[in-house]
Order: sequence, then structure tokens, then C-alpha cells
Amino acid sequence: MEINKLSELEVKHAKPRKKEHRLSDGGGLYLVVTPNGGKLWRWSYEFNGKEKLLSYGPYPAVSLARAREAHEKARTLKRQGIDPAAAKQVRKRAEEEAERASLMPTFAALTEEWLNTWSKKKSAKYVDTVKTRLDRDILPAIGNVPVDQLKAAVLVKIVSGIQDDRDAEDLARRALQKMKQILRFAVAKGYIESSPISDTRPADFLRSHRVKNFARIDAEELPELLKKIENYRGTLITRIAIKLMALTFLRTTPLITAEWSEIDFQGKRWKVPKERMKGHQTPHIVPVRVPPAEPPKR
Repeated sequence: MEINKLSELEVKHAKPRKKEHRLSDGGGLYLVVTPNGGKLWRWSYEFNGKEKLLSYGPYPAVSLARAREAHEKARTLKRQGIDPAAAKQVRKRAEEEAERASLMPTFAALTEEWLNTWSKKKSAKYVDTVKTRLDRDILPAIGNVPVDQLKAAVLVKIVSGIQDDRDAEDLARRALQKMKQILRFAVAKGYIESSPISDTRPADFLRSHRVKNFARIDAEELPELLKKIENYRGTLITRIAIKLMALTFLRTTPLITAEWSEIDFQGKRWKVPKERMKGHQTPHIVPVRVPPAEPPKR
């Protein structure tokens, strides 16, 4: 029976020397005392004809009792034909994988993080539209999946399903676009090394479609259009809105969300902020002709 040689007090008060020295505890376990006062628990052993070294950690983080316990487990593995140092490496990798998995966000959590960043310079209406599409078309299928476990085949299946089940080619393409944006965000944040669909194109698996632009009119047709707008028999607000769109070259949303604060009556111009324009690149300036004030009544 092997007798432990060290006491807790001996370990605690072990003094450093000019050179590294050891204090043996028996059974191969020893404490290394470094010149700077560091103390490390170690075991030198032979396995399959090779010299091996196993470290149990530093003192006092690892007490004498804990070092003895870890050492006995390591010796048991060796008696069973298992290399204790190799087993420690396997255990360490498993712990690192588990820790990384615990820190890895799900696609739903990643989407929420992305939305918080992406939505800052977007209109509330557009943000709500994107959220609705994500909640309806994507998150139910992969919301609970950790980001690093997403597979291209699964993502492609989701997009294809939007097209095939609902005959919605445009929504399918938009869904693919948004998933790509979110996964690029995951790469930028360091969650994954690369996106599984970074090289995927809609043409690879979606039906081709022809873009059909809205009808336009030539310059000589404009007077007739304005005349028809003026004679429109619908609501007054609709007639005025259509006329304003023709005169200001604005889209529907920037027009109906206009605010009085955007109109500079003194400077005779209407400045639509770039945040409300498509592309959010530049503001839209509309000249405004201010009618003269009516003469005072006598």
C-alpha cells in the first residue's frame, strides 16, 4: 500500500528555489515548484513504451485532495489500457464543443439580433413586412436549429416549398435573399466560418421568371393622362394623390407617409428623406410653388 507523503501545510508553504524542484506525494504524483513560486500537480508515466506527462492543474486551484483524486482516476485508466493524457484531451475537446454549443444562437435568436441591427435605418412598415415573412415562411421550420447546424439542403427545401406549395416565386426569392443576409451577419459575428448558401442562386433550383414592368406612357400621352386624372369620378383624396404622384415622381409609400415638416414653404421645396425612398441612397427634392397670399378683404 502506497503512503501519501505530503501534507496540506507542506504544499502550502513550499518555497521556490533558484531551479525548479519537485515534492513527491507517492504513486507517481508530484508537485512542481517553479522559481517564480508557481505550483503544478503532475504525473510522469510510461505508456506503450513512450514517456508521457499528465498535468492536473495548479495549486491552490487544485488542492492536494483533488490532485490525489484526479491522479487515482488517471492511474485506473492506465491499468485499463487507456492513455490518461489522451483521455484528458478527448474530454477537453468534448467540453469545448459543449461550451461552444451553449453559446451558439439558434436561427431565431440570430434573426432577432440581425433585425435589431438591420432595421435601424428602415421604415417601420418595411420592417414589419420582413418580420411577418420570416415568422410565416422561415422561422417555423428552422427557428430552433443552432446556426452552425444549418444545412444548405434544408434551406433550399424551405425556399422551394414557398414557390411550389404557394406558387409564390417572388416571395421564394425574397426568402432566399433574407436568409443569405442573416447568415452573412452570422459570419460577420463569428458564429460560423461561412454560410451554407453563400454560393446558392435562385436559378439553381427555382423556376425562371420573366420580369414584367408596369406600363409607361410617352410624353405625348401625358396631357391625356392628366385630363383623365382630373375627370376621375372616385374619391377626391384618391384623385389628388394620383395627380401628386404624376407631378412629383414619387412612389405610393413616400407620398402617403409625407409629413408637413418635410416641406419648406420659404425655400419652396419638399425634401423627402432618403430613409423613405427606395434604396435609401439620396433624398428626393420636389420644387413647390407657393401661391401668393390673398389680398386682405375690405
